[in-house]
Amino acid sequence: MQFIRRCEVLLSYIMASRVPRIAGMDGNSYADNLLDELAKSNETKLDIHTPALFYKASEKNKTYYQAQGGVLDVVYVGSLINLGLIARLQEKDNLLVPTLHGKELASDFDVGISEVNKSLFFNSIEAGTIHIRQLSGLLEDFDLVRDIRGSGEWNFYSRLLAGPDCGFSPGKASFFRRENIRYYLDLYEKKPFLKPGKEYPAYFYENGLNDGNTLDPVRNLWSIAELSEKIHYCLETLFWCILQLLDQGESRIPITLFAKHFATIALDSLFPEEKDEIRSQSLGKWVSTLKGETLSENDVDSFLRKKDTHKVIGVTLRFLYSLYHIQANQLSALESCLKQQGLSGHQGNVFRDYMHFFLAWEDKPLLESFERLSLRLINQHMEVAFTKMSQGRNNVLRITVEDNCLIKLAPDYPAQVANRVHQFHMFLTDMRFIDKTGLTPEGEMLQKELSNA
Repeated sequence: MQFIRRCEVLLSYIMASRVPRIAGMDGNSYADNLLDELAKSNETKLDIHTPALFYKASEKNKTYYQAQGGVLDVVYVGSLINLGLIARLQEKDNLLVPTLHGKELASDFDVGISEVNKSLFFNSIEAGTIHIRQLSGLLEDFDLVRDIRGSGEWNFYSRLLAGPDCGFSPGKASFFRRENIRYYLDLYEKKPFLKPGKEYPAYFYENGLNDGNTLDPVRNLWSIAELSEKIHYCLETLFWCILQLLDQGESRIPITLFAKHFATIALDSLFPEEKDEIRSQSLGKWVSTLKGETLSENDVDSFLRKKDTHKVIGVTLRFLYSLYHIQANQLSALESCLKQQGLSGHQGNVFRDYMHFFLAWEDKPLLESFERLSLRLINQHMEVAFTKMSQGRNNVLRITVEDNCLIKLAPDYPAQVANRVHQFHMFLTDMRFIDKTGLTPEGEMLQKELSNA
């Protein structure tokens, strides 16, 4: 495991030496900050050994990546296994080995690296240090976004993209990935000038998906992804509010008392001057009044920046429950799509959870519904945290319960999940299928190939 972690540290250093730097790579923040600090000093060597060690959560600033298994284990292993590029030596074994197709890709990758850089890379890993000036040489072969068109590696990726979703693994031959690429290329050809980070996802969701075709599983799955991103952000924000309220009160508070406190603040924020009959209405009746609301993450962020917890609770609840109306006429189709793909029972399916706590509490008074929501957030947080710890992963527990009292352990801040449309866009950009002007010649060839598939 130390070998893999050292390789990831060195790779993060190599990418941090790149001009311009590439954002969004796991471990890049540590490497970027370290190289910036060393640029102000006379230090010429970089330590690979120390940041590759595994530290407890309170010392996470000493390492490039907190999870013990490194980026490979957390981010890539599942996908590489699903694509048939690596496999476990035995079932439930942590020892991973390349498959025949994995060895083919490794061989194609190996061809693109000079013998000098191979020796330098592995000698640096063994020594645990590298001179800063040596990074530029390694960057020539290890730049993750370098142009590899025409190489065996690029041809391998292109073949994989156009093939079945399971890659080289045995399994049902679905082609969602291929259809996604074709669909995205068709849309991008029309609107290449939109900003990929924010404007294009919005265009993709609003114009590409809402065309009335509720039978297309690709469009349904993207709709589910969009709703999941928004719901996840709302729930994360409400959990942050719970942590903030615990900061403002006693160090230990009975959990049922806290739930009532949270629900009361929610009602005060939503209905500051309304009469009791308005505040005592059912969840379903209140949600029906939200039809036509056009709230977004930006509305929540404006209050988050001010750390106005009470107003954050109110606007987040309005945003969360207004989402019900976005796809109200397609909810049954979306749920059926999840079941058909075997995804409805997956842990972390926030779309399913959201529908559950709306439909299950639809007839409950608002006060009780918001109490239940706060308790559900607390319980789910602890369930996920303890599950991660049982698997040897990080301790992410922020709240615990002792003697029926809530105790805050650590702060947290709401974060949005990485936007899937943006990730998709950057992947096609790295493969040189698209650029800022539209489809590249390679992209046009791929579009034609996929249309005829």
